[in-house]
Amino acid sequence: MDFFCKYLLNRKIKRRLNLQRRQRKFQNLKGINTVLVLFDVEDCADVEDFVKILKLSGKRVLAVAFKYRKIANYPFDIEFIVTEKDINFTKSETVSAIETMLEGNIFDLVVDMVRNDNPLMKYVLVSANALLKVGIHKSNLHIHDILILSPSGEENTSVKEFGKQIIYYLSTIS
Repeated sequence: MDFFCKYLLNRKIKRRLNLQRRQRKFQNLKGINTVLVLFDVEDCADVEDFVKILKLSGKRVLAVAFKYRKIANYPFDIEFIVTEKDINFTKSETVSAIETMLEGNIFDLVVDMVRNDNPLMKYVLVSANALLKVGIHKSNLHIHDILILSPSGEENTSVKEFGKQIIYYLSTIS
């Protein structure tokens, strides 16, 4: 990843965080209608179970995935696939399309299932106008409203386990 592009992207993230004035609302799974899910394509099979549960409970789910390498088949519809070449966000059609999609939507929930510190997916996360943002603890920036740690205290929670925990916590919030 180009150091200069990464630097500019991190500056843009911090600027958005400083200017961001979004309404926050903790709500349970029943009150959530629209969900944006961010993840790595490598975790597609684990995310599929989470997306199925959400769709079966009547939620509208949009998925944005980051792809490091070629993967032939995806088990469910992914709205956008972001790649490392999109890091040069000033020229990226994919990032422009994502920004356009995010401008017109307010999500009830954004779930950040990206396990590593990926500046491009972090930019998508901070750009999303959402009432509730849930994620895996991996960054010092205050982006998420709820952070989920692994039950064993390990840093590397599986995405499948993370999805189960999100469903559990959102089902018990009153």
